[in-house]
This record gives sequence, C-alpha cells and structure tokens, in this order.
Amino acid sequence: MLDNTLYQKQTIDSDGPQLNQWLPKLNAMPSSKARLFCFAFAGGGASVYSPWQSLLGDHIEVCPIQLPGREERIRETCLTSIDDVLDQLMPLMTSSLDKPFLVYGHSLGAHIAYAFIDRIKREFGKSPQAFLVGAQRSPDIPYPYPSVLGATQQQLHQVLSKFDGMTARVMQSEELMELMMPVIKADLQLCESLQYCGELALDGPVIAFRGTRDRAISAACMAGWSQHSKNQYQYEEVDGDHFFLKTHGNHVVEKIRHLAQFE
Repeated sequence: MLDNTLYQKQTIDSDGPQLNQWLPKLNAMPSSKARLFCFAFAGGGASVYSPWQSLLGDHIEVCPIQLPGREERIRETCLTSIDDVLDQLMPLMTSSLDKPFLVYGHSLGAHIAYAFIDRIKREFGKSPQAFLVGAQRSPDIPYPYPSVLGATQQQLHQVLSKFDGMTARVMQSEELMELMMPVIKADLQLCESLQYCGELALDGPVIAFRGTRDRAISAACMAGWSQHSKNQYQYEEVDGDHFFLKTHGNHVVEKIRHLAQFE
C-alpha cells in the first residue's frame, strides 16, 4: 500500500497536467500490438514498472499512469479522490485506446484501476483484454481503517505498520515522516475515497495476486474480485509480502505475456 521511496530527486517541470505527464511512456513502442496500463501502490510512481518493458518486449507497450505528487510530478498537489484522478485522466485517454489493452493495479492502484475500467467502459465503450490486480481487497469491501481526516498520529502509524513498505527506520525518523506525511495522508484519502460502482462484468479474465507473507491483505478479502469477470477468474499466490511486485514482479509479467499472445 505504501512505499518509502516516494521522493526521487529529479529535475521536473511543474506545468499543468498533460498527456505526457499522466502517461510518460505512451507511444514509446509505436509498433506494439497492445498496451498495458499500470497503476502503482500508494507512495509509488510510474518508475516501479520501468523494468517491465524489457521483459515484455515490443509487442506490449507498458504505460504506467503517473499521478501528481510523485517523481517528476512531485511539485504538483496530490489528489485525494479517485474521482478527481479520473476526471483529469479520462479526457486524455481518447488517443490512448486505439489498441487492445490490459490493466494492472497494485494495492491502492488496484482500486484506481477498478474505477478506471468502469469509467472507460461507460465513457468509451471499451474493456480491457484482461484485468490483473495485486495485494488489494475487492472493491465491495469497505475501507477498514480509521479515516485519515480524523486520525491521530498514533492511529496513522498503526495503519502504516501493517504494510511492509514503511520500514521501522523511516517510521522512527521524525524528519522523514514529516517529509512524507503529506503524500501519505493524500494517498490514504485516495484509498478511502473509492466508491463501489458494481460488477465490471468483463468478458476477459480477472486475475488476482497476493503475496504469501502479506500481513495486510488476506486471501478471503480478495475473493470478491471473482465477481468482475463473466467467466474467467484466477487467484494466485506469489512468494513475497505486500510489495511482492518489487521482488517477484516477473511472475505477473509472465502471466501478462501469456494473456496477450500475438503472432
């Protein structure tokens, strides 16, 4: 859910949101036959998916979505509502849906991806070939933690301690926590802003991944993802914790490669 590598020292441009800010890798592979839209965990940015392009080759263009407030967009104000994220992103998607596409979301990113697909279906009449989710409860399950708006510092620390991305060293450092807390709070608000919009009823498969040592997300709370495909659902466990994406992301990549079979 949360990652302590949020802040990367980069030279950035703080202009308003444009297509190349939200989708920095779009059209990097013009000969690709499909696109993979990816949404990162809270505190993470588009760069978490950088290794995937070389693993997938030139048939699938990896298109991570970059939210404001991280990496090259770090000077921009973070958004605190998934609806606000999609209100800004949807007008930019018109030129990005000219190829078949797949969607992957990890932790917070899985819920953004769920709402993203719902909006794509309603506004463009298109659906992904496959929807893959990692380390997140199904969207029908309410947010299980205290609201960040009324939470004490101690309650926030208790929530963060459930996720393996926030190390004890970071949480014990007042300086680092002061630096990261505004974005952490914004991303927690994103987490709790999800509005369940019903079953996606996808023709393609939905595949859910969980780390075997994930202390925050149980297998039971992921079972509801099965309701979002008409007839194809898979649940897989991956060696690792909540952030298995960092150490065993190749498992997800191999599944994507298998799903998008092109001659």
